[in-house]
Amino acid sequence: KATEKLEGLMKYHPLIPIIPSNIPSYHQNVESSTQIVSTAAYIESQSMVLAYGGPDIFFVRLAPSKSFDLLPESFNKGLLSVVVFALIGIWMYVNHLGKQKAIRIHWS
Repeated sequence: KATEKLEGLMKYHPLIPIIPSNIPSYHQNVESSTQIVSTAAYIESQSMVLAYGGPDIFFVRLAPSKSFDLLPESFNKGLLSVVVFALIGIWMYVNHLGKQKAIRIHWS
């Protein structure tokens, strides 16, 4: 048991459990769809699925990895901007100092 927990193994079940949050249609019936189209989204961890061809059209954006590459709403964008501009300013200042030193070396 302890080794199974360390390896992340689940106990054997003859039937695969149905987890409602893993069903893309959320238990809504999508009637008589004749075609299903799936494509990757611009966001790395998501894909888009469209089912159509019958009386229903169903579209869902799926994120099997729980959208790990999206920033949370509480992300401090202002602080990130300040840090980026500060680094650009420091780079410009150090670049200027390097050019001045190169000129002094060449003139001496």
